[in-house]
Formats: sequence, structure tokens, C-alpha cells
Amino acid sequence: MAHQRNKVTGNFDRYITLTAVDSVTAHANTKRYGAIAPNDHETFEQRINRLALSSRAPITTPAIAPARVLYQLPPGGTAAETEAGWTNLGGAAPREQFRANSVFASQTYVGTTLKQVVYRQAYYTGTWSDSSALTTYLDPAEGALGLVRTVTGLTPGKMYRLRATALLQLDGFGGDSAGLAANVYRLTAVGIGSGVSQRLSLGASVGYKLPAYEFIATGTSATVGIELADRFDASTGRGGYIERVGLGEFVLEEMVTAGSHMLASVAFESSLAEHFDVACASVAGGRWWVNAGGVTQFAAGPLTGSAVASFCDVRPTATSARATYAWAGTANRSESTETVGGVSRRNLATLPNAVALWTGWAGTNGTLTYSYLPDSGLDFPSTFVRLTQTKDATALLVGPGVSSVADVVAGKTYTVSMFGRSSRAGASHVRARFTGGGAEVVSALTTHQVGAWERRSLTFTAPSTGKLTVYFWWNVIAKVGDTFDGTALLVEEGSTTAAYFDGSRTTPNEYVGLDTSFDTRNMVNDLTLTNRVTGVNDQGETVGVDTDSGFTDPTSIATWGTRSDSLKVSIYGWDGFTGAVARRASEVLAASSSPVLTLSSIQWNASEDPALAGSIDVYSPITVTFQGTTQPSQIISVSHDITPSRWLITLDLVRNT
Repeated sequence: MAHQRNKVTGNFDRYITLTAVDSVTAHANTKRYGAIAPNDHETFEQRINRLALSSRAPITTPAIAPARVLYQLPPGGTAAETEAGWTNLGGAAPREQFRANSVFASQTYVGTTLKQVVYRQAYYTGTWSDSSALTTYLDPAEGALGLVRTVTGLTPGKMYRLRATALLQLDGFGGDSAGLAANVYRLTAVGIGSGVSQRLSLGASVGYKLPAYEFIATGTSATVGIELADRFDASTGRGGYIERVGLGEFVLEEMVTAGSHMLASVAFESSLAEHFDVACASVAGGRWWVNAGGVTQFAAGPLTGSAVASFCDVRPTATSARATYAWAGTANRSESTETVGGVSRRNLATLPNAVALWTGWAGTNGTLTYSYLPDSGLDFPSTFVRLTQTKDATALLVGPGVSSVADVVAGKTYTVSMFGRSSRAGASHVRARFTGGGAEVVSALTTHQVGAWERRSLTFTAPSTGKLTVYFWWNVIAKVGDTFDGTALLVEEGSTTAAYFDGSRTTPNEYVGLDTSFDTRNMVNDLTLTNRVTGVNDQGETVGVDTDSGFTDPTSIATWGTRSDSLKVSIYGWDGFTGAVARRASEVLAASSSPVLTLSSIQWNASEDPALAGSIDVYSPITVTFQGTTQPSQIISVSHDITPSRWLITLDLVRNT
């Protein structure tokens, strides 16, 4: 924006330069014939990166995050370390024995010679003169024998990958050194499914990489390992064979992706834009848009991010005024105030910001990692900090949230509060400790819903004068992969738990128009999913296959009538991902089968704050307040109405749930 003086009138004219971009048209005019993924499936991020290779317009591709290891066979560990937790899948000694020692110490696994290898040995048909305890195997069923262990710390609904290297050896007794035919193995998640089989050559000196197996967790633990994928050759004349299958590498890892499902290979001719649509429709919260710079963006999962602006319906009058916020000293390192009409509140926390709030927790509970993630899904815009458990705890998790606040005065009443969220079920509360002396005070333990933000508060009378330390405490024994989130801290004198604030909070902008709705136009309770995958025709060619499946919400239909819609997706639903299509339908119906009062759009005079107008974009998070209720929202479209006297911006919104 620029101003230029009119020499005739002496007035200054305002000039605004707008740049228009249209990357959507470029995507709509670009042909794409499919997306063939390794093993016929890939993550949302991998699919977008694959499709982006065809784009003629700029794209910011989502990062492909490295997998997070939950269990790894300790290379070079002691026998006890290597063997710990492993059991036989099919039978007990003497038919099978399990050991971890240096039997394969001279063998090479992916370029590394290991000191210890987990292995299983099984006695086959025949007799063994050296052991009267030998039990004969007679043609055991496929998948009946194997080597497994239980791994904890999984999250139901998350995607995991098994990968391993295996080696097979046979020792012969009774004068027959010929090999048995039982040499085909595969990875397995017991009760979920098994991977592709791999034949292992007898006596090979290098381990074979078994085909990786991926699956969706159905609980917080899984029994995983390697299993025999064929049947024994129980022919006569063979006696006393011992088969040894060793694992020189075994890893269970979580596939870090924002997508809720694996995407299947597709083979259909259409525009790149439609391929983007299908990919985004296949995962919860999948979306793509073009930002103000003309660059296409992608995201999946919950709509998150600190609000870039706040809008409200309250205008300053003689009796009502806007709130103003200020830090008493350094931002995020001092007390802060909120002032409305000359009346002030004071947040006594000197470290209120979530980034500065949390400290580590090591020892018996392991090392915790940190992620500082923006979020606006609470009743106020805030950032939160996440602690991820990297080792199974052996004791209750002392709440990792801690903050030092300004001096409290003996005999005065104070109220502290903060929000927490946990991936593990349990109870939580807040605790306050006093450096000046006096007993710790705690709030009542309250059951904490998994994955939900919940506020905990505590009102107390200070027993001494001095510094105050506040903890958010989870009364759980954490396991590998558990996450614990916490927000900024509010400490006020008095007994009221009021809305959070700090000195960085901004004064809301007043909108000039608002559209609220409680209608059924966007409801869906009768859904048809068209799953676009690939198949093989009679000529052995890869072709596109579309399968329609119907899903309904009977309760919603009985209440609101039938509201039908359809969606094209490309979801991998085989092997360890059985039922994925139905789960995607459940996600859609859960989000859209009931009407909700929504602030669906606002109009705002951007001339009041041109700098803010330039910073908002599609999918920018904002908050909108209407009659005392604040709705965290996300912008889904922006339109402009510019006249000589004013510049109106209309923001279409979706509720950030």
C-alpha cells in the first residue's frame, strides 16, 4: 500500500497493489495417469511428493518424517539382553528351544558381524539318538512356529512397520545331511496379519532382508516376530535335524505421518488437481490450498496453529472498552496484565510461556524429548509443549510441567491453572510447592480423558512468603511412545479461575458482518465411498479398480433425515490395514452427522489494519467471538471488496475442533 499526494486537491490518495495468482488452473490442466507406490501403498506425505513431480506450478511438499523406533534388537548385546522378552510362537522345549548366544557370531548381517543373534532351533521328524526327550513333529500348520516378543507403547490407530534380517542353518544327525524344505519365513503381528514370505537359502553366510510388514495397531501393545510360512517336509528317511533361524536385525518402528490411512496405488487418467483431491480425501483432515504467494500447500490431521488474529463483536463505548495486554518486563519472562476499562488483572507467572514452562524428567522414567507445537484448539490461543516418553517408566510419572512465579505472600489466597493432554489414560492434577516453607498443596486427582485438553486449577492460601513452583502431575506409569502436553500457566491472586491471558495476547479486531448457521446443508449421514485402487486384468496389465461401499449413521438419520453424499478415496485396506475403508467412513460420519452452531464467515474492514490483512491466508487460524462465545476457526477462503472508501475482506471459516 502506498500514498500519493494529489497536487490539485492537496489530499493524499491511497493505492493498494494486489497480485493475483492461479495455481489451481495449472493443476487442473495437468494430466496425471496414476500413482504406483512400492508394495502398493504409501503414506499421505509420500503420495503428495510423488504427485508433485508432475506439477507445473510451485508446490511446498510435506516433509517425509523418519520413523520412530519402538524396539530394536540390541546389536552386539549380551546374551541376556538379546534374549530378554523373546519366546517361541509354536511350542515349548524340547520340541523348540530358544537361545541368544554366539551361534551365528561369524555370520554377516547387512555388512555387520554381530556378537549375539536371537535364534530358534526346532527338532524335525525322525529320531535323535543323543536325546530320549525328542518329540516328533508331524507336518505342523503354516504359521504355527516362530520367534516372537511383545512390544508396548503403541498407539491404537497409528501405523507401524516391522523389518528384519534373518538367516537359516540346518544341522544334520543320523547320517543324513540333506536340507529340509521348511525354509520360508515371514514377519508377523500376531492377531493382525503377516507379511510377504521370503525363502532363506540354507547355509548362506549373509542374512536375508525379509519383506517389511506394515500394520495398524489395534491396541497399546503387539506381539511381533518371525514365523514359518510353509510346512515341514516330514518324509521318511530323515532323522534328527535341527533347524536354526536367526534374527540379526529386528526393528519395530512407528511410521510418522499426519495421515490417518495408507494410500493405495491408483491408475486412472485425470487432472493433477483431482489426484490431489483423492489423496486428501483419503485421510482425516487432508487438505490442499494455494497461499498468497501462489504456492500450493498440503496438510493433514487436525487444524492447528496459534491464532494469527482475533475478531469480536464488542465495540468500545463509554461503558465498554477493549482489553489491552502488556508485559511487566521481558516478554515471556515476566508478569503480565490485562486491562479493560481501567480495571486490571495480573498474571503473576514469571515463566508463563509453555516453551519455558516444562523441564525434563529422567531417571527411572527415561529421557523425554521436546516438541514446541502451536495450537488453537483450546479456549484461548496458546502454544503447548510435548514430552515424549522414550523408555518404559518404572514409577509414577511426576508431572513434567514446572514454573517459577513471582513471590507469593503468606496468608494471601492464589489460584493457579493450566491445561494438559495425555495419550495415556489416568488421572491428573496440579501441585504447588513453596520455597519459603510450608506443606505442598494439591488439587484433587481427576480422571483424564485420553487425547483431550483438560484444565486443572488449584486455589490455596500461601503458607509462606517466597517463590512458588507449580507442577502439572499425571498419576500414570508412562510407556515408550506416550506423550504429555501442557500449556502456559496462569497465576492470579484471589479465588477465581478466570480466562487465561499473558502480555502477548492481542486486542481483538471488530468485524462488521457475521454469518452464523445451525443448518443441515453440510451434514452427511448416508455416505458412499468410492475406493480407487489397482488390479490386474486378464492380460496381466495393471488397471484401475473402483469399489463403492455404503455407510450410514442410523441415529442421525432418525433425527435429521437422510443426508447423502459421496467421496472418492484411495485407501489401502489389505494385509495389516484391513478395515481401513470403514474406519475412514467412520471419521467422515463422526465429523459431519450432526449439525453444529457455527460462525461460518465474517466481514472485516481491512483498512483499519492493512498489515494484518497481508498476514492472513487460507487455513490461517483465528478466533472469533460472538455473544461471549469464542470459536477457534480456520480460514478456508478469502474474498475482497475494495471501494474508494474502504476495503472489506470476507473470511469463510470452519470450526477448529
